[in-house]
Amino acid sequence: MQNFRNGWLLAVTLILVGAAFFYGRPRASPENIRSYLDLSYSYLQVVRETADSSYYVKIDDLADAAEALDPKNAEVSALRASTALGRHHFKEAHIFAKEAVALDPNRALFRGLLGDSEIELGHYDAAVASFQKMIDIRPDFSSYSRTAYLRELYGDVPGAQAALRSAISAGSKYPENVAWAYVELAKLDMRTSLNAAKKDLRDSLATQAEYPPALELLGKVAFFEGDMDTAEEYFQKAYKKLPIAQYALDL
Repeated sequence: MQNFRNGWLLAVTLILVGAAFFYGRPRASPENIRSYLDLSYSYLQVVRETADSSYYVKIDDLADAAEALDPKNAEVSALRASTALGRHHFKEAHIFAKEAVALDPNRALFRGLLGDSEIELGHYDAAVASFQKMIDIRPDFSSYSRTAYLRELYGDVPGAQAALRSAISAGSKYPENVAWAYVELAKLDMRTSLNAAKKDLRDSLATQAEYPPALELLGKVAFFEGDMDTAEEYFQKAYKKLPIAQYALDL
């Protein structure tokens, strides 16, 4: 039902954006800009779930259209920061994230994007400050999950586990996000308990069926337990669902 609802919303957004282009360049209104941004966020989620980077080009086009309507829109800057991070253009991402924060310093997401770029550039103290500001503004899935990553980088595994549990409890409108958090929690739990990791991964698959990262990690758990047949089965399932090099290497 959730997947159907998300698909319906995406279809409606596509129709609205298509209509805007069909009838000519729309006037600069919040509604028109919002349609471009919402579709871009949907495409970013598609990239997360399919690893299809070709969607970044579509997002660039939508960002250009939104920027033409409002050259000083903070969300457009944040959108460009997100695509730059996805492409591993970290200096570029840092510039756009700083621009978004300057335009709207009270948006938690913008602080998170700034922290993401700071981590990738090795500016860890700055990232700590950015993520702390993010969670102060809005303690939600995005801020908790970033906190977990930062704590893990600093070697605070229990703190990272606690932050991931908070992220899971906070929830997300995209089931894949929560499934991902369970997988990240399982990676940490594997250090001390394979059984705890397996429970996390079952919860991940209950959140999003046939989720490839969960299938892959179940394969690794089986491998560590010496069950090669089960490991191969999970790796095959992950590769069949999402045929990327990482899962081929597992096999």
